[in-house]
Amino acid sequence: MIIKVNKGSFQIIKRPGILRTSFLGSGVALGILDIKNKMAGIFHYIFPYKENDLEIDGNYILSGETGLPLFLEEFQKAGSNLKESKIVIAGASCYKTFPSLLNLAELNLKVALAFLKKEKIEEEKIIKKVKYPFSVSLEINLKSHTIKIEKLEGREEL
Repeated sequence: MIIKVNKGSFQIIKRPGILRTSFLGSGVALGILDIKNKMAGIFHYIFPYKENDLEIDGNYILSGETGLPLFLEEFQKAGSNLKESKIVIAGASCYKTFPSLLNLAELNLKVALAFLKKEKIEEEKIIKKVKYPFSVSLEINLKSHTIKIEKLEGREEL
């Protein structure tokens, strides 16, 4: 079973399956793999701050500022210990001709790191796969306990 994690949303699973984002440009995906408690989750966002939260036809597209605390809280409520989990931040890429025109990549990364710091996760323990000169996708496979980042040249397994 493959579950697509849409922009501005998160998914948490506690049974074998695969979570996958669409492309990550300047957006960020925060992925968590808790092997001990057999859980995985991804939150995928494109805007850093809550003033950019959107509601379209009853569907919410959350910013990092709004969605990250919800995601981290739900993940812990479901039984995970963040400090014992693998945590990866992917995306925040600058692959356009004029990346400074819309400087979301750096802001998105800073928002993710700030919320993990509030959870007392040491930055050295966070796997950061960011600032590629192209778009990437994040995938977490709970059955095989792998985290993969797909990029133009193929996949990089963590």
